[in-house]
Amino acid sequence: MASLEIAILPLAFGQVGVAVGFSVLNALLIAWRVRVEERVLTDRRVERRSA
Repeated sequence: MASLEIAILPLAFGQVGVAVGFSVLNALLIAWRVRVEERVLTDRRVERRSA
């Protein structure tokens, strides 16, 4: 849903390139964030098991 929100405003003003560019950047940022969060959560699970 948030990805749509990022694209709606530029599309409303006919700025297709801006909408696509920001959508791609947002997707890359989300992919990076998910990898970081998964790594942190995995580390925490390992710490709890060994404690």
